[in-house]
Amino acid sequence: MKRRDFLEISCLGTMLMVASPLEVFSKAKPKVKWGIATLTWGKDYRQGIEEIAKIGIQGIQIRQDAFNDFKANPAELKSTCEKLKISIPILSGGDVKIDGSIDEQLRQFSEMARFVKSIGGRYLEVTTQKRDSFPPGKDKLQKISETLNLIGQEVKNQGIELLLRNQMHKMCQKPSELAYILENTDPKKVGFLLDIAHFAQAGGDPQEAIIKYRKRLKLLYIKDLLAPKPNHQGSNDYNYQFTELGKGNKINFEMVFNALKKTGFKDWCIIELDSVPNPKISPMEASKASLQYLTSTFGYKF
Repeated sequence: MKRRDFLEISCLGTMLMVASPLEVFSKAKPKVKWGIATLTWGKDYRQGIEEIAKIGIQGIQIRQDAFNDFKANPAELKSTCEKLKISIPILSGGDVKIDGSIDEQLRQFSEMARFVKSIGGRYLEVTTQKRDSFPPGKDKLQKISETLNLIGQEVKNQGIELLLRNQMHKMCQKPSELAYILENTDPKKVGFLLDIAHFAQAGGDPQEAIIKYRKRLKLLYIKDLLAPKPNHQGSNDYNYQFTELGKGNKINFEMVFNALKKTGFKDWCIIELDSVPNPKISPMEASKASLQYLTSTFGYKF
C-alpha cells in the first residue's frame, strides 16, 4: 500500500471510529441511487425488468443475454424501460482475457459500449478471467492491467466508462490482486465497481475498500454473505452463499453505509443476488426481502 493511501485510509477510518457512538451506529443512510440486478431472474430477465419497475426502483443492471437479444435494436429496450420509468446504468460485459486476440476483445467491448450508450447507460462492467490453480503472478496481473487500459480507452472513445469488478475465482479475487491491477491501470480509463460480498469472502473489508478507492469507486453491488454455507458438501473454495440482505453473517452494513456517507458516495448501489438461495422463494420475493431490510434497518423508502 502506498503511504498516501495509508494516510488517507487511516484518517477517514479514524473519523469513523472517533465519531460519537450515536453517529457511528445510528444507521447512517447515504443518499445513493438504488437499483436491482436482473441476474436474479436468470433467463427471465424481461420479467425481472417489469417486476423491478413495479416496486419503485430507479434502475437495473443487465447482462450479456439482454445485449445479445437487443443489440440489433437497442431502441426497443430503451423504449420499454422508458415506459416503465426505469433506467439501465450498467451492462455486465464479461471477462477480460490475457490470451487470445486483443483486437477481438476491443471489437467486442466497443460494440457493447455503443449499445450501453444507445440505451442511455453509463457504465460497462468487466471482470478478469478465471484464475488458475495457483494465484496469478505479477506477470499475469501486469498483462491484465495493460489489457484493461486498452479496452478502457476504446470504451471511453464510445462515451462510456469501463468498470472493473472484483470477483471470487477470478484473477482479481484477492484484495492484493485487485490493488495491483488498480494501481497499474489508468483511472481515466478504468474505474472500479466494488462487489462487497465477493470482497468480504476474499478476505477483504468492504468499508476499507470504500475508503481506499473512494476517488475511483463508481458503483457498488450490494448483497449479503453467509459463510460457511449450510449443509455444504462441495469444494471448500465454494463454502459460502450469497443471500438476501440481512440474512448473512459476514457483512457489516452499518459500517459499509457509514463509509459511503463519510466519503460522499451518491451514485448507484445495485442489489445483486446471483440466485435465490431458497427455491421456494421467487426472485421478486427475494428482492422485496432485501428492500424490506433496507427500509426497516436504515429507513429507505421504495
